[in-house]
Amino acid sequence: MALLDLASRVVGLMALIAIAIGSMERATLPRYWRAMGQGAAFGGAAAICMLFPVLLADGTSVNGRSLFLAFAAAFGGWAPWAIAALLTTSLHLVNNDASVLQLVAPMLTAGALGLSWRWVIAKRFGLNTLALLGLGVWVSLISLLLLVLSTSGDSSVLFVTYPTILAVCLAASLVLGSFIQRELRHFSDEQSWKNDAFSDALTGIANKRAFQADYQRALDAQVRFCLIVVDIDHFKKVNDTFGHQVGDEVLKSVGSILSKALPLSAAPYRLGGEEFAILARGFDINEGMQLAERLRIAISRATGEPSALPQITVSAGLAASGPGIDCFEPMSAADAALYAAKAAGRDRVLKWEFDTNASKLGLASTKA
Repeated sequence: MALLDLASRVVGLMALIAIAIGSMERATLPRYWRAMGQGAAFGGAAAICMLFPVLLADGTSVNGRSLFLAFAAAFGGWAPWAIAALLTTSLHLVNNDASVLQLVAPMLTAGALGLSWRWVIAKRFGLNTLALLGLGVWVSLISLLLLVLSTSGDSSVLFVTYPTILAVCLAASLVLGSFIQRELRHFSDEQSWKNDAFSDALTGIANKRAFQADYQRALDAQVRFCLIVVDIDHFKKVNDTFGHQVGDEVLKSVGSILSKALPLSAAPYRLGGEEFAILARGFDINEGMQLAERLRIAISRATGEPSALPQITVSAGLAASGPGIDCFEPMSAADAALYAAKAAGRDRVLKWEFDTNASKLGLASTKA
């Protein structure tokens, strides 16, 4: 009966761990934080079981700690296993309730079994049912330590307890693996829906909805950034002359150039039609001008001969925002600079500046 209580406790805690792991995935935490969270979840569950040990007939104490360590290694890797092992070892030392052999042998065995399954089986077959059942059988081999750790040296204790241990391992493996698989599938679906909602289907870069969210966050955070609004010159003429299919290829080409040519601190967006935007975090207006000019030249050089696309040019308007910059609405200011660039002859970059008397537009480049 005591072993059955331990079994139900282990399986129930595995279900809670799976939910915790799913929550960590949804939070898109950095890898090291995720590893710490997983290790804390497995270690905390093991600590709970350690508070309610089961005493076998020969006096050997079991608590299920090694199962959690093995599953931490199997589903999380070496880092969560190490964190969980550290937590449970600390509790053992505080309680002073185990010899060095009883402390180290199960811990290392659990890690070796879990990691070997992760690197050999899971890497090849994933989390299918047979792989999870194999994990359960594999982890149940920890029970062989009962032969070593048994206080009486009687091997019959293994035959008495192994069926229950095997059943617990199989159930825990299936519960944890199935829950994790379900949580990861839900997370993948959510990411797919998010990508569809915030990505432009044609160019693959972020869309206007994503821009509005990122732009508002930048304004609310009051950080320094430069906003560049880019528009393809005479794009209607491209569609009318070469057809919409060629026009789509032009849009894809511009989106690709923006994605590849931008630094990590800058992000491209398609606002709609032939209009794009770039949010360059940490850039002042002059750095933004240099970036916009490089992009203007890169787009011009990537189209026309010898490429299969017609020659195109772009115009761009810029505005900056951040501490010490007096600009009430960078988007409106960048749009105003873009319209001025169009009116000045296109194929150029203009910036919007503000002085105490009136707004003024500064010419950054002229048509080559």
